[in-house]
Formats: sequence, C-alpha cells, structure tokens
Amino acid sequence: MGSDGGILFQLFLVFSKIGLTGFGGGVAFLPLLEKELVEARQWLSPEEFTDIIALGNASPGLIATKIAGHVGFKHGGVPGLLISTSCIGLPGVIMLVVMASAFASIKDSPRVTAFLMGVRPATCALLIATLLRLLSSSVTDSTQAVIAIAGVVALYYFKAAPLVVIVCSGVVGLMLY
Repeated sequence: MGSDGGILFQLFLVFSKIGLTGFGGGVAFLPLLEKELVEARQWLSPEEFTDIIALGNASPGLIATKIAGHVGFKHGGVPGLLISTSCIGLPGVIMLVVMASAFASIKDSPRVTAFLMGVRPATCALLIATLLRLLSSSVTDSTQAVIAIAGVVALYYFKAAPLVVIVCSGVVGLMLY
C-alpha cells in the first residue's frame, strides 16, 4: 500500500474510532478530536486546532465534521476529506436511526430518565474542560479577554446571533491587531 493509501487508511481508522466513541453534541467531540489529532497524531498544532474551531464556528454545519474535513483534506486531499467526514458522521447517523426507533418505547422509563440525569452534568463537564483548554490558546492577552467577555455578554444577555458575534469580533481583531 503506497503512502496515499496509508494515510487514507489512517484517516479511516482515526475518524471511525472518533465517530464510534465520541458521545455528546458537536463541541463534546472537541476533547476527543484534540487528543487524537493534536496530541496523539500531531496532524494539527494546538494553534491550528483552535483556528479551525474559530473558522468552523463562523460557518454553518457541525464543528466535528468540519474539523474532520479539514484534517482529511490536509492529509489526503479530496479522498481524505470524504473518508474523514463519512467516518466521523456515519456511526452517529446509524445510531440515531436505531435510537429513534427504540426511544419512543423507552423514553418514559425511570431508568432512562435516571441515566440521562447523570449524563447531562457529564456533558457539561466535557464542555467546560474544552472551554478551559481553548481559553489557554485563544485568549493570550487582555484585548482578547475583553473580546471574549463581550462575546459572552452579547450571546448570553442580549441573545445575539453567533454569526454576528463572530463577525464583529473578527472586525475588532482587524482594527486592533
């Protein structure tokens, strides 16, 4: 198997693993993606990972799929992009079909309710851990701290659209840096 086939197979394995073991919403995948792509494989630098998240959040779609697509394209061209995005997304789609057909009959079960009561705080923990890691590489000076705080205030208190916050923050960055 040549080097192109080798990297495509590696992309297949890595993103299948992430797709099969990554639970939670899009941002809940970030710790797993960071561990595999930045730390274990070094396919992305920490700064590049943060930049992809920032750019990915400025465009529609699932963040995990966009990261997979970027890495796949960077390392395997169009075939790598197709393999990476398919492998990260397909397990979830299959699981969704299975769960949706079963959920209607079990949704009122006390065990399912109790299980979900435990999963919700764990999901919050994943998000907070990811936030803390992103803060260390995204907010490196007081100006960026002000931009971040202003963004949180706009999103939380004024219910601003995320795209508006991202574009405004980018414009502020262009003016100040």
